[in-house]
Amino acid sequence: MSCAPAIDVEQSPPITALARCFDCRFPLAGRVDCSQCGRRFPNRDGIWHAIGALTGTNRVAADFYDGPGWIRFRPFEQLFLWFQGPGPRRARWKALRFLPHQRVARVLEVGIGAGENVPLLPGGWELYGVDIARTQLEICQKRFHRLRNRLVWAEAEDLPFVDGAFDAVYSLGGFNYFRDHEAA
Repeated sequence: MSCAPAIDVEQSPPITALARCFDCRFPLAGRVDCSQCGRRFPNRDGIWHAIGALTGTNRVAADFYDGPGWIRFRPFEQLFLWFQGPGPRRARWKALRFLPHQRVARVLEVGIGAGENVPLLPGGWELYGVDIARTQLEICQKRFHRLRNRLVWAEAEDLPFVDGAFDAVYSLGGFNYFRDHEAA
């Protein structure tokens, strides 16, 4: 994949144009509330909230990544990636290389976290991200301003997007935390 010029965020559709209500599955068609059931999906500080009460492993994972445990564990993750790659970049490329090889695409990363994969993707891609850890989404947005209003606090098991909204959807490392692997 080669890097292309950054896509103009202003030309991208609002995230709610790609979204559906996760309660009744009705397309939001650019609205922040569902015209079918009335559920509201607020955008707080550039992060769209499309999440209910977390349970099971999703609750455990969100607590871990939103809390101090992740900060202490992160160096061990980096060490693990050195053994896998060697190095974080090469370890991540083992999965990312299967993404489409095209200059322009709309893609969704499920479990985007702090955005470690963002610098490895073509700049011409219209990237969106989902995560269950709100603090990780905040870090990602601070690191990559182009993702403002493209990050969603949601679960992989209940993605709030209409079918066909993305050219590719991928996840690296999140599957071990998903509460329901088949639904995800």
